[in-house]
Amino acid sequence: MKSFFSKKSILGTMAVAAVCMLGTGNAQAQEFTIQGDLVSSYVWRGIYQGAQACVQPTLGLGFGGFSLTAWGSTSLADVEAGHKELDLTAAYSVGGFTFQIADLWWGGQG
Repeated sequence: MKSFFSKKSILGTMAVAAVCMLGTGNAQAQEFTIQGDLVSSYVWRGIYQGAQACVQPTLGLGFGGFSLTAWGSTSLADVEAGHKELDLTAAYSVGGFTFQIADLWWGGQG
């Protein structure tokens, strides 16, 4: 089933929101995160996806109660298979509550 929003439109919207929020006059703490994991195999929701090593990078941007996150997982051995998973998340936290919207894409085997 094709996603209602394309990944390019979601990334574009997240970038515009980030630029708009960065342009505000308030002096708020801003945080940029780059992380990565190297795993021996990839399991998607309990389904074993093979014995290939995978890299799982994470990029995050947060300011005030707003955050944008991109997480992915791709095989190091099977270059032709490309991405196994890409998760894009936008969240806003206020008053002890977090409101979140995410687009999850998985291109593995079922």
